[in-house]
Amino acid sequence: MHNLLVTALLAAGLSAAPTRSLLMRRFDVSPDQKYDTIATVTNTSDAPRVVRLTLWSDHDVALFWMPLTFAAKETKSIGIGKLLLGHYVIGGEAGHPLCGSGLEPPAPDCRGWAAIPWMLAQDVRCLLIGGHGTEHIAFRQPVSERHARWIGYATFDVAKDETSAISPDRPIEPADVLIGSFEQHVNGEVRPPDAMVPRDSMPAKGILRKTRERLPDVQCHTIYQ
Repeated sequence: MHNLLVTALLAAGLSAAPTRSLLMRRFDVSPDQKYDTIATVTNTSDAPRVVRLTLWSDHDVALFWMPLTFAAKETKSIGIGKLLLGHYVIGGEAGHPLCGSGLEPPAPDCRGWAAIPWMLAQDVRCLLIGGHGTEHIAFRQPVSERHARWIGYATFDVAKDETSAISPDRPIEPADVLIGSFEQHVNGEVRPPDAMVPRDSMPAKGILRKTRERLPDVQCHTIYQ
C-alpha cells in the first residue's frame, strides 16, 4: 500500500518527500456524507510509529486529537466524515454492539468505543460550522454564515507514544517518516488527490497560526467552556 500511495502521489505531480508533521489543508464534510474527505497517510520507516491526528476548525482552534498506531511501512485511510459522525470505532469487533453512546450503560458483550464520544462529537460539529447549541436541540440557531458544512483542517504529527499523542501540547518527534494525501468526495464524485504538505512549509504557514490562545465559539458548549 505504501508503494501505491507513493506512485499515486508522483503520478499526480505531488510531493512524496517524508516529513515528521503533515498538514491536510482542508476537510469538507456534510451530515449526509454527500461531502466527505478521505485522508491517507503512510509511515515510510522500518519501525512502528504513533501519529497524533488533530482536527482544527477554520477559526484555528484544536478541537479533537487522537493517536493512530502504524506498523512499519503501513498505510492508513481515515474518512473524516465517518470520524465526526462517531462511526470510527477503536477496538470494535464484528457481531458485537458498540460500548455505549454515553447515555446508557454498555452492553455486556460490547466491543470498542467511538473515537469521538457522542457529547464531544456534538460540540466538535457545532464548532466546525459556527452554530449555536448542539444538533439534537430542535431550535438550534446558526450564528455564522461561513458555511453550511463541517469545514476545517487536520494535522498528522509523529508522537513519542500514545500518551504523548493524546495531548496537543506534547512535542513532535524528530522523525521524517510520514507522507500523505487526501481526496474530496462531492455528491458521489471523487476529486483528484491532493498532497498533504509539511507543517513547517511555506504553504502551511498561510494556514497555521498561533491558535492556542484563541477562544472557541462561545455559542457551543460543554467541554469547551
